[in-house]
Amino acid sequence: MNYDPYNSLGMIDQSSGRKKNLILRVLFVSVIISLVGVAPLSATSGEVEITGVIFLPDAPDVAEEYPVVLAGEDGEMYAISIDAKCVELLDHENKFVKVIGTVAIDKNGGKTLTVKHYEVLKD
Repeated sequence: MNYDPYNSLGMIDQSSGRKKNLILRVLFVSVIISLVGVAPLSATSGEVEITGVIFLPDAPDVAEEYPVVLAGEDGEMYAISIDAKCVELLDHENKFVKVIGTVAIDKNGGKTLTVKHYEVLKD
């Protein structure tokens, strides 16, 4: 047994010290794995409903990657995933819409919206 100045009995059991060491190692490895294993895009849980205005970016470099953007009433900007719904939304520039879909957040905090359904609310 080793002497422990903080132990009122003056002695500490070595097996409990090994257990604590093992637990700390497991926690450390778990934290490292969780940090390294973070995906570049994380999806929100379930579908969301967002209202806002559809617009097409002016900058060619942005428009190439994100041809349609939704400026949400919540103050957030959502790049629309490039798919059939995105092509449909090209025809609704500057219109107020309600969109239902899923949001993925990239490592820089940018939000991409995959549209499942939309409705034009105002022309």
